[in-house]
Amino acid sequence: MWYEEQQHGLGVEFLAAVDSAMHQIEQSPQRYARLETIPEEADVRRLVLDRFPYAIIFEAVEDEVRILAVAHTHRRPNYWKGRQ
Repeated sequence: MWYEEQQHGLGVEFLAAVDSAMHQIEQSPQRYARLETIPEEADVRRLVLDRFPYAIIFEAVEDEVRILAVAHTHRRPNYWKGRQ
């Protein structure tokens, strides 16, 4: 993993941040902002990680949350859009 190559332990911290964010999403998906670039019929939202330049893009469908992407916020914008 790139982060681990940069600094020992940083990869583990990144994975822990993603895991924590996923738990937050699971607890309260409506808390996060909807993506306005997506048609209204799809409830696609995102959570931006605090320490790392990544966002978790997810769709809230009934009683389920579907993770569409863990996307770098500065590279290949919207590459994940075909996944919904």
